Amino acid sequence: MYVFKEWEDAKLRLWSKVKKLKKHIPDYGYSDSNRAYSTDEKFCRFVIQKLRDVKWKIVDVLNMLFETGVNNLEMLEKTKNEIDMFLDEVKIRELSCRRSITSEVLDSIVEYDFNITEELEKLKRETELLFEFSLKIETPANRMFDEKDIVELNKKVQTIEKHVKKIREMFEERDKLINLKKLHLLDFVKEKIKTI
Repeated sequence: MYVFKEWEDAKLRLWSKVKKLKKHIPDYGYSDSNRAYSTDEKFCRFVIQKLRDVKWKIVDVLNMLFETGVNNLEMLEKTKNEIDMFLDEVKIRELSCRRSITSEVLDSIVEYDFNITEELEKLKRETELLFEFSLKIETPANRMFDEKDIVELNKKVQTIEKHVKKIREMFEERDKLINLKKLHLLDFVKEKIKTI
């Protein structure tokens, strides 16, 4: 086990964010390698659960719209598939640890964790709005839908897509920081370059 002394300073600097993260992830912290593993595992489970909730809400919307005769749901289906792929990426990732983490890296990890958590909440809200909107789409007798409803539906789907993309990008950046094995290899390469 490696102790990360810089964690106490990082925790104080970013206390309001750490406090909010602790509401979602019990024992959130990076004070040592064991706690870093535990925090990362809990954070990933949190992300997986939130994404699953969103995915199943989208499945509900797809089923509801299909039953009411709405066609051309490819955008929504594509978004659901993107969430599925992202879920798989989060599930299969690995974490390794090195002997030390700089204060700047700890700050960045906390920032990413906080921002991902906030963005997941926005994604959840947008998905709820999509669900509520889908409930309001009425089926006319001739099974033709008002074009403005379909346009509005697609706008909501695009907003959800943007949130998913942003979360995925932030998670990948976070992963570069937290997957310390990759960072360790990068440090090794930098050291070799310095000696050339």
